[in-house]
Amino acid sequence: MLLSIIVMMLFLLFDFNSDVSHAGGVKAQVNTTKETVIQAPFIPSEDGVYESMVWSRSGFNVQPKPDYFVKSGNDIFIHTHSGRTVMNWGNHESVKYRWYENIDDQGWHEIKNDSEDLSINVDKNMPDHERLYQASVTYDSKYTYYSKIANVHIKHDDVKATELKIKAANKYLYSLGDIKAFARSTNISATINPENSTSKVLWTLGKFAGKKTVPVYENNLAMINSKGLLTAKDNVQGTVRVTGYIINDDGTILSDSVDIEIGRAVEDKAGVLGKAQTFEFKADNLKLDNNNEIETKWLFKKSGSDKAIELSGNKDNPFALTIKPLTAENNGDQYAFIMKKKNANGYIVVFQTRYATLKVNPPANRNVTMTTNIKNLNTNESAASVLNNITDGNELKFDFTVQNNGSVDIRNLQLITNFRSDAEITSIMVDDKEIDKSQFEKSKVGPNLQLAMYLGSMSAGSKQTVTVIVKETNLKPEETHVFSSELMGKYADTGEQFVNSDLPKLNLNYVSNRGQILSEVKAINFEPIFGDERNTFKNRTDDTNAPNFVVSIQDARSNKHQIKVSVKQLNKFTNENGDILDAHLAFFNPDPQMIPFGQEVVISQTKDGEELHSIQWDKGHGLKLHLGNSFAKPGKYQARLEWDFVDAA
Repeated sequence: MLLSIIVMMLFLLFDFNSDVSHAGGVKAQVNTTKETVIQAPFIPSEDGVYESMVWSRSGFNVQPKPDYFVKSGNDIFIHTHSGRTVMNWGNHESVKYRWYENIDDQGWHEIKNDSEDLSINVDKNMPDHERLYQASVTYDSKYTYYSKIANVHIKHDDVKATELKIKAANKYLYSLGDIKAFARSTNISATINPENSTSKVLWTLGKFAGKKTVPVYENNLAMINSKGLLTAKDNVQGTVRVTGYIINDDGTILSDSVDIEIGRAVEDKAGVLGKAQTFEFKADNLKLDNNNEIETKWLFKKSGSDKAIELSGNKDNPFALTIKPLTAENNGDQYAFIMKKKNANGYIVVFQTRYATLKVNPPANRNVTMTTNIKNLNTNESAASVLNNITDGNELKFDFTVQNNGSVDIRNLQLITNFRSDAEITSIMVDDKEIDKSQFEKSKVGPNLQLAMYLGSMSAGSKQTVTVIVKETNLKPEETHVFSSELMGKYADTGEQFVNSDLPKLNLNYVSNRGQILSEVKAINFEPIFGDERNTFKNRTDDTNAPNFVVSIQDARSNKHQIKVSVKQLNKFTNENGDILDAHLAFFNPDPQMIPFGQEVVISQTKDGEELHSIQWDKGHGLKLHLGNSFAKPGKYQARLEWDFVDAA
């Protein structure tokens, strides 16, 4: 049964391969042994019926499609599936499949293929022609059922696909042993438009990367073959993504994906003392329809006991069983699900799942906090929550430190915060590493610019520091902005969602530019590095050499105290692939002074009463890049500098 469902999906893939016309007189060569069958074709039997995980009528419940379209050089693949009622099981159940073939009306023959699926390769030089196929299945050498007839059209010329949709016969696969009622494998079928397309569908597990995709046929959860047959591995639980894709001859790509859940029908559970915990039986197409011939029960074994007690499931859902409230005595209890079918002698067990174990945990310590710090990178002022004297063009550095002080891991953690709608977000880092664009979203919410950052998981006792650098623009004099933040996520032990809005509010006070130092720092570029260069200095490019300024400064202070301007490298030079450049900055004034990573160096200073002027250097002075001993890998390397203006007052 499991195999048949799987094959049906793949079968659909070839159902829309290629529409061809009949080619009279063609004799197709197939590498199978044939014997003349005078009786074929046989009258198809009634469809088999499989409902609520029980066969109520024997026969084929997955029939061949009426038509298949296949390009020469590809495989004919026909999937069927059959089963029999419990009442017709013999003492030694045997199953025998037979397949019959007729090529271009040359007569029916039996071909050697004792499988519910048929796969035959068509020679690439084969001209257009048609074939007919029919299957039969015999149980215990006496109960025989016949399938419907499939017409296979073979076509030599290619027809491009324009649309692809895939579908799984089963959305849940059983990963523990082989039980007739459970699907261990499933076929992923493909529907292609136009229906006569000859494009071939390829398969991969996990993430699809377009033309760069290297097919993955096996991961820790499942395996998939070239025909879309997905099989669960043993004793695993999780969700696997299957992607079908087509690469047409002109390079266009079509793809579609489906997620399949894999498990053990009933999973172990970990609950919290005093709370409720629910066990669920999972399988495909569960439906009773008030069928009094089917009975469902749960089996319960007390921890340390082998005695099984029957329990009824929840009233609103017999496939679930809720235990509440949990006590310490429930720890180690075991639960299994059974289904029974009525016969003349009462009910007989059709199947039983594994026993799943209940673990009862004490109430966990749940405490997620956040502290903040704001720094004006232009004035070097900083504060925990209230920052004053912010002027137009200032860059503000926000540090949000999230601490998981509890005893439970956190999943799907998000930090949501707000800024002025005219603010420009120039950098987002987590623990000093720039995050990918897929890890945050920006949106306008009323007068605010809302930033949502997806931080993933946090283990108990850990912390993360989120750094956001914002450039303030279009400020109004004496403007004040107060905004709040929010943390949300799920506790790993229970899946319960939490929202923490009781976080520090940030208060930003803006002033006019009068009496301030206004500065604008240019990005510094260095000369290109050639592959064999080591232990040498690289100069800045002309855009930051005199007469151009590196830092443009307007000193509008009424009291001009002594001031120092320093620079510090915040992170290492890294390219788009994450490679680190063996290099650091040096300051020539005129002799070189090496600048260790993370340490600041004073590059300009005034005396009391002196005005601070814009900073410019000729080619031989100022910042240069010193290359180390290692050869550089290709790429564009970048690092961030922090400029500090420190007033002696």
